Amino acid sequence: MAPSTQIAEAECLANGERSQFSDFIPAFALLAAGLIALLIAFAASSEDRGQYVIVTAPWADTVQTIRQISSTGGGFLEFGGFSNIVLAASSDPDFVSSMQAEGAWLVLPLPRLAGCFALSGEAEK
Repeated sequence: MAPSTQIAEAECLANGERSQFSDFIPAFALLAAGLIALLIAFAASSEDRGQYVIVTAPWADTVQTIRQISSTGGGFLEFGGFSNIVLAASSDPDFVSSMQAEGAWLVLPLPRLAGCFALSGEAEK
């Protein structure tokens, strides 16, 4: 860099001009708030159909999580996008609290049915 360019940049910073990155901070904050609101709306609008998304600690062993699901009266459905996310099914009304007692970080109802299950009334069509 030429000395004159360095001097011009130093003068811009000294005059209180912001860097280009700081212009994007409000946009990133809105994006984060929107994603959090979307997650909350997703969790709140899902009715309990007996199928759940279970999120455990990132370092949790998948085999141990599947054992916890079966020991709390549930059944394993499929793996999620990451090793600490699994889908499970249970008709036990205490399944959510039992999984949380076993160490699950989140137990959320699925918004749609996974696998080869049908809603009551759909199987008759």
